Amino acid sequence: MQEEELVDGKVDWRGRTAVRHKHGGMKVSLLVLGAFAFENMATLSLAVNLVSYFIGVMHFDLAGAANMVTNFAGVSYMLSIVVAVIADTWIGRYKSVIISGVIECLGLVLLTIQAHHPNLKPAIKGWDWGFGVSAIAIACATIIFAFGLPLYRIHAAKRANGIIEILQVYIAAIRNINLPLPVDSEELYEIEQDKEAAMEIEFLPHRDTLRFLDKAAIEIKANDVKLEKQENPNPWKLCRVTQVENGKIILSMLPIFCCTIIMTLCLAQLQTFSVQQGFTMDRRITKNFHIPPASLPILPVAFLIIIIPFYDQICVPLLRKFTGIPTGITHLQRIGVGLVLSSVSMAIAAI
Repeated sequence: MQEEELVDGKVDWRGRTAVRHKHGGMKVSLLVLGAFAFENMATLSLAVNLVSYFIGVMHFDLAGAANMVTNFAGVSYMLSIVVAVIADTWIGRYKSVIISGVIECLGLVLLTIQAHHPNLKPAIKGWDWGFGVSAIAIACATIIFAFGLPLYRIHAAKRANGIIEILQVYIAAIRNINLPLPVDSEELYEIEQDKEAAMEIEFLPHRDTLRFLDKAAIEIKANDVKLEKQENPNPWKLCRVTQVENGKIILSMLPIFCCTIIMTLCLAQLQTFSVQQGFTMDRRITKNFHIPPASLPILPVAFLIIIIPFYDQICVPLLRKFTGIPTGITHLQRIGVGLVLSSVSMAIAAI
């Protein structure tokens, strides 16, 4: 009989250690992909049609409708961060997906009721069916995902989260702002690597950048004698060097995050003004076929499906010969080129 291979850090729905050939794998992945296919069908169709609904049914002006949609998208993205923290630290990922699916379904049900009831909207019929189908799609996604519970490798909540650990570094650095930095970085706090060798714990070397964050790893001394190490120090007052280095990495990426606001604006225009612009364009492909305006955001996705293989198979090998970089150009250069092209595309749309 084949010996069961356990998966460390993962459990089944009864809390027992997951078994590799029994839990997880491609079959279970298909359930997850099916669930997210329904979810994307509902949310993407909702996003590109809301502008038309707000303008044509609820009598918003174009700017007001676009603002409502971008507010909806922004809140959705921010809530995903909040739910990620809750999933990792308290209730686990499986329960988070189920609860989120139920809440999203209830929201679409309320929107369907609003679009159907005459007292809650101007007199125009069809939108309630559209929102209703989206609600059914979300319900199907949640049911499909829940159906795979006995087969999942469930990530147990560990009362820790990467975002919270980064925030702990910043808070601890602010609280220790008046403490002098040690000359020798070896004096900064870090758990003993030999002692924890049997545990899967990340270790990063100290770097002499953004030194003010090193104050989060300063151990308080009394009469120039370091206080006895605590086994579990308060993480909001004292952080590991590795934790501090992760905080430095995130802070160093902040300029890139700020630059990608340009890309976010382009995506927002694609789901709002571009749909309305489509109503004013000649969308005929043949005599009897017209592209629906709400389908215009699909075009960038179709181009990506074509361009990405072309870039990987042709452009990257060609650029590699000139630059010597395995990826053709660096990832930062890719981001820069993408931002420039996004700006150019918006200029063309404006013209």
